[in-house]
Amino acid sequence: VGKGWSLTPFPVQYTWQYYERVIVETPKYILNSFLYSTLAGLGCVVVGVPIAWILARTRLPGRDTLDGLNTLILALPGTAIGIAYIRAFHFPLPWLDLKLTSLWIVLPLVLCIRRLPYTVRGAYASLLLVHRSMEEAAASVGATGLRSFRDVTLPLIWRGVLVGSLFSFMTSLQEASAVLFLSLGGWETIPVGIFSFYIAGSANEAAALGVILIIVAALSLVVINRVAGARMGGMFG
Repeated sequence: VGKGWSLTPFPVQYTWQYYERVIVETPKYILNSFLYSTLAGLGCVVVGVPIAWILARTRLPGRDTLDGLNTLILALPGTAIGIAYIRAFHFPLPWLDLKLTSLWIVLPLVLCIRRLPYTVRGAYASLLLVHRSMEEAAASVGATGLRSFRDVTLPLIWRGVLVGSLFSFMTSLQEASAVLFLSLGGWETIPVGIFSFYIAGSANEAAALGVILIIVAALSLVVINRVAGARMGGMFG
């Protein structure tokens, strides 16, 4: 917003021209970020809820290892994951004859893997609050496991799942390192756009994109707090 700035705590002039430039001339950064992060959030729900179910409701061998691997993802640098994806998928897929790294879907996939633990922890914490007796009561009247989950468990855990997926969405928007390694022309996200503008000498446009990213993250946190309330801390307990 600041057009002119000197040795003052606030800008001496204000303008919207840099926001107009990034929104009108380069909307791909914003559109790509929302598309990839939304797909990553949905993927985290599809993969994360079954993992949370295994951790909370079964005694399968290797359950602790699965939990450890899920948490370990957060400790891995995005740079390492980006390079690993390039090394692993930079060859033609047998049924498509295309490299996965040449398809834009690789970006939602890497974001999904990077942010999966948030959704798993959200669903897991909610499942621990649902007593098994409710599912057993549904089974006693003839409900299958899937129907019991759909009609009994899911309505009770949806808040935790939603909070976890929103965390995954919000942090996917901010992911830079892994995306930077995998992005091709036209695939750029907001963090990559900030980097591109800055190295091109357009610091004002980079700052405008940064403010947009901050606003989206703040709105996501407001929604998360509204949905989860005081229970949000249970995600990581």
